[in-house]
Amino acid sequence: MVNKKIWLGMLVMVLVFGMTVVGCEEEVEVDTNPSPPTGLAGTANSPTSVNLTWNSVNNANEYWINYKNNSDATDYGRKEGIKSTSYTITDLVPATTYDFQVAVKNTDGYVSGYSSVISIKTLPPSTGSISLSYLGTSSLYVASLGYSYTISISLKLSKGSIWNSAPQTANAKSWVTVTGLDLSDWNFQAYIDTLDKDLRLSYTSKVLNSAIVMPSGGITVSIDQAKFSEMKGFTNITSTLTAGTPLSRTSLAWTN
Repeated sequence: MVNKKIWLGMLVMVLVFGMTVVGCEEEVEVDTNPSPPTGLAGTANSPTSVNLTWNSVNNANEYWINYKNNSDATDYGRKEGIKSTSYTITDLVPATTYDFQVAVKNTDGYVSGYSSVISIKTLPPSTGSISLSYLGTSSLYVASLGYSYTISISLKLSKGSIWNSAPQTANAKSWVTVTGLDLSDWNFQAYIDTLDKDLRLSYTSKVLNSAIVMPSGGITVSIDQAKFSEMKGFTNITSTLTAGTPLSRTSLAWTN
């Protein structure tokens, strides 16, 4: 009888223990303090951009980058939501050293501290020259009304550089000087020629005329070097831009 009670007691303990084991859920460890990414490295790939790379982190959801001008003690910019282990920081200042750090935010929403700082200097500003590549004059006769006259000018950049946006008309107009005609009654237009990569400027007579006499010395167009500082918003145009050859051109006659 005693042995039977002992056996029943042991059976109850086994059943209880078994139920306890079956009822347990496996605990998942949450990394509430993820380590910063390692292997941060970078290369300046233009006067205004730096490409950064780093090692991937397990359980990463996104990466953050802090960066600042090396000469500035506190003013960090931040890029968030980066899903890969490489990123290009743009809109930097040429020939300037910047500090960079990277952090990770894991899938549980926890953010690591930042990695060690690396410093990278952007490339020097691109230099080059601007030339007056073309000057043409033309006239078009409209029956019973008269002639419409056009002066066409092209500006080209050296070293394969291209104009990267349409210039403001007021600025582009001031980059050249036209002598030989009073252009106060002429319309001005500026646009980018996407095929030849030139900046095209044109003057067109506002009214039809019976004749506009070409000056005996012709019309001369020259680049106004004092206006170069207004061109900085374009690809590879900096304060080091110089006037190329030719600096000026002259047209001696209207052509139809």
